[in-house]
Amino acid sequence: MNRRIIVIAIICLSPLLIKGEEIDSLVTYKQGSPVMGIAWLGLEFIGGPLWAYSQWWQDGIGKNPFKNIRGQEPYIEDKLWHIHSGVMFAEFNYWVFNFYFGEDKPFLAMSLSFLILTGIELMDASEITGKWGLSILDQLSNMAGIGFWYAKYKYPKIPVDIRVGFRDYRRSGIFFERMWQVSTDIKHQTHSRLDSYSALKVEIIVRPKRYLYIGGACSLKDTNGVGTEEDLFGITGGFDISLWAADKYRDKCFSKYLRTISRFTTFNISYTYWFKN
Repeated sequence: MNRRIIVIAIICLSPLLIKGEEIDSLVTYKQGSPVMGIAWLGLEFIGGPLWAYSQWWQDGIGKNPFKNIRGQEPYIEDKLWHIHSGVMFAEFNYWVFNFYFGEDKPFLAMSLSFLILTGIELMDASEITGKWGLSILDQLSNMAGIGFWYAKYKYPKIPVDIRVGFRDYRRSGIFFERMWQVSTDIKHQTHSRLDSYSALKVEIIVRPKRYLYIGGACSLKDTNGVGTEEDLFGITGGFDISLWAADKYRDKCFSKYLRTISRFTTFNISYTYWFKN
């Protein structure tokens, strides 16, 4: 899925930030119109693929994807992004059915997430010019993310999260510039996916205390701001100020949004030690 995985994760995260997360639970009651729920699903399964076709598969679809099985991004950060996207899609689909239809349908959410992510992988491998292949590791990572979401759904107090954020805020402009080009002028990008990956990070954390966490982080190395394909690993820890603020101001309307930020992103008071060698 290479360069599209970050875009997909952001697209899924956006509505989740809008809806916020209730205290200690994924389950809410029907609050929105079913028409809006259908609209969200239509955007996911019709609008999204049509846009992706115009941007990434514009040369056409025609190859047999099962004869084009190959991975192109062997670095670990890419697989962690796929896991995170599996979590995002499952959370998004669950929210749609829960918020707009009042239904508690975790397996339906997981099935739809598997369907859309598998479809993206198959479309990649079907692209007529053979630019991309069907990556078994990418698909397994997608499934791992969906499975991890279900574990969190079943046991919400599991003190483990997978989150994404910036490794180097000074290079955040590279990321936003590239995201803009992905959506407007994908053929004339000035920054590669490696630049984006090296400016970002994925971390898996454990929370020994409610507001304190420690874990491992992964990114890509860069040389003078240019991303490389070498994995970069680190140890991270910090104080989850987003969750702390959500608890302190739990009666405020913004508290649920802070919980979502805490669960899925790395915007906290933290420090990461990177192993450079």
